[in-house]
Amino acid sequence: MHNNKKLVFFFTNNKVGGAQRVLLTIAKLLPKDEYESKIIIVDRDLGDIIKFIPSDIQYTLIKILNIWDFTTCKILKLLQNEKPYAVYSSFLYLNSRLIIASRIVGNTKIIVRSENMFWSFRKDIQLLSILTLGKADYVIFQTQEMKDSFKYRIHLNEDKVRVIHNPIDKYSIASKLENADNPYSFGSIDFVYVGRITYSKGLDVLLKSFSKVLSVIPNSRLTIVGKIEEDFSYYKKLCKLILDLNIFDSVFFTGFTDNPYKYIKFANCFILPSRIEGLPNVLLDALYMQVPVVVTRSVPVIERLVEKGRGIIINVDDEEDLVKAMIESLKLKISKPYDYPCENKFIELFA
Repeated sequence: MHNNKKLVFFFTNNKVGGAQRVLLTIAKLLPKDEYESKIIIVDRDLGDIIKFIPSDIQYTLIKILNIWDFTTCKILKLLQNEKPYAVYSSFLYLNSRLIIASRIVGNTKIIVRSENMFWSFRKDIQLLSILTLGKADYVIFQTQEMKDSFKYRIHLNEDKVRVIHNPIDKYSIASKLENADNPYSFGSIDFVYVGRITYSKGLDVLLKSFSKVLSVIPNSRLTIVGKIEEDFSYYKKLCKLILDLNIFDSVFFTGFTDNPYKYIKFANCFILPSRIEGLPNVLLDALYMQVPVVVTRSVPVIERLVEKGRGIIINVDDEEDLVKAMIESLKLKISKPYDYPCENKFIELFA
């Protein structure tokens, strides 16, 4: 393995989010007989993400108090020791630091990815991106819309830009489902949400809609899968809403789990009621597992991802349409496998 090309992948923010999962999926895609991958977590601690890192991939921590804690210098020192063939980051506010450090070290291929639209980032991150993004060897955008949001503000060489949808982690899905038991009660109709517990995900609208679904389908259940911060104000508002709607016997929070796939696979319908999204990995997972979906038009690419017969698309914050869609989704029967091939496009970037 010592003759293989060394790749260093950088995380920041130790939550188990979409960008982290995409990064791990890419690391697992690359041929082990050609590449030696290492994960660098840039944060206060290692966090829950290490539970998802395969045993054959090394990881280490660059400890920082915040992104301004001499992050570029600490990355530079690590790169000088590692001397990687290529580096990769999926976080715009880390990308700039990685590009600067890599250019100082030299002889390193720099591949970065933006996780959202240009306008969604803070002004300081936008400015750093304007100054540095053009220095990367490749810049990846998940959708054409994301690319366009940068194109009008940053001059990027078209030869360096790639639009590639997020890969599906088929290997993790298969291994986690291999011996998984159905987590739901026998005879219940189960709706599931998987993701962060934040306002942008529209869970307040989902709860209001579900209370109306429950009046039509009394044996329906809603499971919310995701890490809960007990002092998080939005979570407290959701708990109060559940009590006010008198649906506490039919709504379940699982907290963090390293196997969200079983909750999706065995559900009758996956719900993504987001107000805003980048490119939702969990939606791709649900589609891949052939589970009917109900999603909002939180990002234009949704219309291209959810084919007719696989799910129902509704407008953001439309409580009544969400009720109708949840009930209608129970009629969908999906037999054709879903796949959006993009693995080879990622592999080619590292060659």
